Order: sequence, then structure tokens, then C-alpha cells
Amino acid sequence: MNKHLKIVRVLSALFFFLCLSILFIDFYEFFVFKIKDFVLFFQFMPSVIHFKNSAVLLSSGFLLILIITFLFGRIYCSICCPIGILQDILLRLESFFKKRTFTYRPPFRIRYVFLIIALWALIFSNMLIYNLLDPFADFGKIMITLFRPVMIGINNALGSLLETHKIYLLFQTKYPTLNIASFLFALMYFFLLLIMTAGWGRLYCNTLCPVGSLLGLISRHALFKISLDKERCIQCKKCVQICKASCIDLLTQEADNSRCISCFNCLRVCPSHCIQYKMAPKNIHEAPFSLGKRFFIQSVLLNLASFLFFLKPGKSHAASLSAVKQSPVSPPGSRSLEHLTQNCISCHLCIGICPSNVLEPALFDYGINGIFQPKMNYNRSFCNYECFKCSLICPTGAIEKISKSEKLAVQMGKAYFYPEKCIVVTNKTDCGACAEICPTHAVRMVPFENGLMIPIVDDSYCIGCGACQYACPALPEKAILVNGNAIHETALIRKKIDQPVNYNARDDFPF
Repeated sequence: MNKHLKIVRVLSALFFFLCLSILFIDFYEFFVFKIKDFVLFFQFMPSVIHFKNSAVLLSSGFLLILIITFLFGRIYCSICCPIGILQDILLRLESFFKKRTFTYRPPFRIRYVFLIIALWALIFSNMLIYNLLDPFADFGKIMITLFRPVMIGINNALGSLLETHKIYLLFQTKYPTLNIASFLFALMYFFLLLIMTAGWGRLYCNTLCPVGSLLGLISRHALFKISLDKERCIQCKKCVQICKASCIDLLTQEADNSRCISCFNCLRVCPSHCIQYKMAPKNIHEAPFSLGKRFFIQSVLLNLASFLFFLKPGKSHAASLSAVKQSPVSPPGSRSLEHLTQNCISCHLCIGICPSNVLEPALFDYGINGIFQPKMNYNRSFCNYECFKCSLICPTGAIEKISKSEKLAVQMGKAYFYPEKCIVVTNKTDCGACAEICPTHAVRMVPFENGLMIPIVDDSYCIGCGACQYACPALPEKAILVNGNAIHETALIRKKIDQPVNYNARDDFPF
């Protein structure tokens, strides 16, 4: 049976990787909503955070992963983890150019530093460590920022080619606006992963990844694990050379199962069949667990954990930012800036699914701990009035699921009109772009002077969708801006238009 484990593992990993890729790059949305619940159920950190907020069965996939790890070792890292599978694909591509061999490497204890920092961050709802290091979140950044535009380009090129032959199977898709900060992070992360994988195999999984470190602690005591028969071992070193986790030590003839990612490569190459994946006997000798230099590590942990604790998002730092510039607007369903920043892992799923491309990764708009979390950019686009797709796709509950009727009344922010910047005042010309596009008629036109009309805002009907800000032609600064609500409110829904929009009886719109 051992010889078939490798085949089963590879096929399962490819299936999961295909589903994960579709989740992020299916811009036609053929399958994304059909497979999302299945895929997200088996993603560790999204499941943990969602379960922490909702405690429902559909978000308890991490419990199943913990049980599987206790029984069979780090199966998750080989089959379900997108970054893990991506590293395996990179290793396979590298093998076409040169034969890669590994050597045994003693464990890096730094992984437990990252693990404890991650646990502190989870306890205090600080998402910075997960925004930067969670495998699912970083895979999302890579796919949305680097690969999705490439797929859209291929689609548009093929669509144009087919149209010349009067075949209309593909439609032109709008390119997402490039966010420099997110693009550079995704690019640097991908190259870091490429360098670490090419040089040291699954080093990332056993040093930087907090999920891998946690599952590694559990897999030390797994019921089924890799073990070596010392009497049958012929010291050929084939298992060591192919072990991408570098966890097999032939000097002691033991495998460090805390680092073994259950790829089963060693089972395939062992000529004497001394390596077995089986239920470990109770008296099996396991490599000793020791952090070493305990005082130094404890000092580092305490200092870093304290640093993270005092930088909790949505508090003083975010407030100081909003005092000097326009307040950020969080997506509908996020409830509040604090709820978003304490639960979002910056996977970019909502950014990819947004049909109007109004969502973009924040930089320091929410404070340092909200880096790369989604915010509305109303200078680029606006939130479609009846759209709530971001709430349907969010894996952690940072953007809670809402209905269409709820979306129509969610007040994400309020529009503020600055008449001194309006072209009606500065240029003495007709406008009304903001009132024309406002879906709730919160922006109305009223008489101004010399027969001109000027907008006013009734913020009780305003939902903060940003349509008015996007449409405003005033330069260099918009005359109407939307400031985000720290806590989302409920807007009134106008049953009928009490006063018709009047553009001074002009036949043509001024733009």
C-alpha cells in the first residue's frame, strides 16, 4: 500500500490546487461560488478566524485538519495548502533543468518564534502576521496580483482573435488597476518562495509559516508517521537526497516528523524498503524537542508580542490617519473598521470578485496592522448599488454575508459636499454629475444663482457608495468626497423622489 500513497497524494494535491486557482482567477464566475465552500472549509487560518466569530459547523474545517494531523501527520501541508503545493510545482519544474538533491538539515528553532507571535496575534485579533505570512492569504495575493491579469490578457487576446472569425465565446474583461504596493509585495514574496524552494526545498514551511509550525508540533505525536528500520537500512542516502523537508537523519536513522510534510517521496526511492509509513510503536524514539537559548528567545517573543499588542488596529493609529485625510471606506458587510481589521487576512478574494474594481488593497489607511486589507477607491470606481459579491466570497467573516435588501441600506460612509471646489461655483457652469449618478437620490440639485443649480447632500439617504465622488469632474480635488463610517449605519430608503432632478432645463448634459 505504501507505494500507492505517493500517487494518491499527488492527485489529491493537484485537485486542490486546481480548485484554489479557480477560486482566485475565475473572472467568468462559472465555478467560484460553486466550489468556494468546499475549498475554504479546508483552509486552516480562514477556518480558524471564521469559527472564532461564528462557531458554525461549516467553518470548523480547522478542527478536522487538526484531527487528521494527529492521525496521519502533516497531510494538510502536502495536499491542501496552496503555498505548499506551489512549492512542489516549482520543484518539479526545476527538476526538468537539473536534478535536485537535498541533505539533512538540523531544525531551525526560529519557527517557534513565528508560531508564538502568530498565537499572540490571534488572541489579540491582530492580523499583521497573517496578512504577511498566512499561506492562503499570500497565495491569494500572488494569484490576484500577478496571475489573474495575465489570464485576463490571454482571455482578451483570444476573444479578439475569435471575434475576427465571428466567434463570440469570450468577452473582453476589464483589467484590474495596478496597486503598486500589493504588486511589489506579491512579486517579492513569490521570488522569495522561488529562491527558498530552489535552494532548500520546503524550508519556508518549516521556518516562516505559522500554520506549518503548529501542525508540526502535533505531527510529532501522530499515530501514523515515517519511520526507518535500522537493521534494513543500507545507508544509500537516496531518501535524504529526495526529502524536500530535509528531515531524515541517517546518522541517527530517524525522521523528524515535526518537519515531515508527508510527501511520501522517500517511500518511492528506498531500495531496501526500510522506510515505512505506519502506525508508530509507543516506544519509538523521537528527536528531542528543545528550543535552546531559552532566555534569548523568550525575550524576543515578549518584545515582539508586546509590539503587536500595542498596535491593535482600528484604534489610535487609524484614528490619527483619519484626522489628516479622507477616512477609508470599508466594504459593505464589514460592519466596522475594527471588525474588518481584526478578521481580514488580506487574501484579496473580495478584490478579485469585485465587478467594478472599486476595492483595492490598503496600505496604511487602517494603520500598519491593516496593510493590504480591502478599501474602497472612489477615484477609480464606485460600489455598484445592488452588488454584494464581496460578502459572499469572504473566507473569514471579516465581510459578513448580507442579502441584497440589506446591501441597499448599508451606510458605509457619508458624502460631503465642498461648494468652493464645485465647478458650478468656480466656473459658473452647469453640472449635476453627482446627482445624476446617485442611486439613492441622496444628492439633490437646488437653485443656486443666475439660474444655476448646485448639489446638496441628505446623508440620511446616503450609503457611501462613492458614485458621486467618482463622477465629480472637479480638478485637482473633487468637490464631493465620501468619508467612511467607523461603524456602518443604516440609511433610509427613499420610496419616491420628492423633488425631480433639474439641470436648468438644458437639453444636453454638460459632460
